[in-house]
Amino acid sequence: MKQSLRTLALASGILFCANFSLSAQLVDVEGPIKISAPINATTADSMLVILGDGTVAYRMLDSLVTMSISNDTLFLSNGVFIVLPPDQVDDADNDPTNEVETWSTLAGIPVNIDIDATDDFSGDYNDLINMPPDFADGDDVDDADNDPTNEIETWSTLAGIPADIADGDDVDDADNDPSNEIETWSTLAGIPADILDGDDVDDADNDPSNELQMIGISGDTVTLENGGYVVIEGISMLPALVNAFLQRNSVQVRLDLGETPIEIFNSGTPLDSLYGKTYLGGFIFHLDTVSGEGMVVSGNLSATAKWGCFPTDLAAVPNVTGSNPEGPGAEIGDGASNTDGIYSDCGQAGIAAKLARDHDDGVSWYLPSIKELVQIDLNLHNNGLGGLVNGVYWSSTERSNTDAWVRNFQFDLNQTGIKDSSTRRTRAVRSF
Repeated sequence: MKQSLRTLALASGILFCANFSLSAQLVDVEGPIKISAPINATTADSMLVILGDGTVAYRMLDSLVTMSISNDTLFLSNGVFIVLPPDQVDDADNDPTNEVETWSTLAGIPVNIDIDATDDFSGDYNDLINMPPDFADGDDVDDADNDPTNEIETWSTLAGIPADIADGDDVDDADNDPSNEIETWSTLAGIPADILDGDDVDDADNDPSNELQMIGISGDTVTLENGGYVVIEGISMLPALVNAFLQRNSVQVRLDLGETPIEIFNSGTPLDSLYGKTYLGGFIFHLDTVSGEGMVVSGNLSATAKWGCFPTDLAAVPNVTGSNPEGPGAEIGDGASNTDGIYSDCGQAGIAAKLARDHDDGVSWYLPSIKELVQIDLNLHNNGLGGLVNGVYWSSTERSNTDAWVRNFQFDLNQTGIKDSSTRRTRAVRSF
């Protein structure tokens, strides 16, 4: 270092080198220090120097000291030396190898960053290297495989469409025939002639002129919706006549027209308005408004009859004892089974139970139980309905081997009567 520098002089922050060849030069180095060549190539006793403010000055050589550098130490000829900072930069470390430099002095520039384009990226997607397989597979999709055949596609490019979809009807059905799909009415083929006739009714002919039509009445003229009409003199009075008739006989008319008692009751008709109306060959006297079941009683069967089989206790008929008949054999609904028991255990002819059973069809009718007979008395006889008289009527309820229960309609009393008595009246009952 000392030999290569020859003689150096330091003045005003400027380093001067002596004994250089005559060629003035100015060399920039790191920091504010500048080095200049001497004004001539011969040994001299003076030098021109450039001061720190940029001006040129003249200095005698004997006023200068010589300087030498060894590694990071600067030595002066007067014995003074200075150890230079490692990187001469005020930063966070003392490493001179990581300082900011100009591009021209930057070391370690990669060989592929240069002024030629032979090894640089062209900017073309096709020139990329080391692409991930899921991008390089050709489908441009980052997915789990490299198979471009299983990507989402448009319908027109989709392979392997099932035949029942690809058949052209766009319906997933059991065949590939697009001619049997659901269609609109206007495109539907093979419509039966009785539908195509224009009346939209599937009937036996193709004539739309004989279909059901709406009817109207205006005065004495009856009109049809297709434009036909007929004049019937006096028909204008029909609505008033029908209304008057229904007001007087509405419940009975409704029964005659096929409505059931429970339907009429549920329409808002009072229950007692049904009592005494004829239905199923008898007079209505009982209706269960929950189940809709009820009973009717027949007209008079004969003047009088015996209960029968005195003094035999019929095994098939329950005995109902006590002063007030209650329990099996006495309740509403027991008349039919009582009559069955009498009919099977008592062979005597002409008795009350057989008169009841043999009434009309001979199957559905029976002699009423004592509580059924009470309903006939209260709901019909006491209201003057059903043609009942102030007499004593047999029930099918047996009390003992000698007695059976009767109802005295004159005094509304339950009584007992000798089975062999022939002075009691008989009515038959049926259920619906």
